Amino acid sequence: MTPKRARGAGESGGDRRSEILTEAAGAAGAAWAGLRREALKRDGRQAVGGWPGTISEARGYAASFVERRISSVLSRDELAWVARATYESARREWLSWQNE
Repeated sequence: MTPKRARGAGESGGDRRSEILTEAAGAAGAAWAGLRREALKRDGRQAVGGWPGTISEARGYAASFVERRISSVLSRDELAWVARATYESARREWLSWQNE
């Protein structure tokens, strides 16, 4: 699924925005997971178990991270999509470390 505002047949600008949002959400999730992991390490704790983030946290983190990348404000639909994509990216990243 892609952000609603970015959808549209023949809309090359919309297609490009969708690509940028998808890439930014992946990068935001990886960065967020890395920050969480580093914070735990600094506290002398291990980053084990399930991903500790929430969708609400993802919404705030993704909005600031992604909007800096695209230099514009996300629509409500875009923000909802980007938050879910960021959460999933962070979760995948987090779980990939469990075997290290």
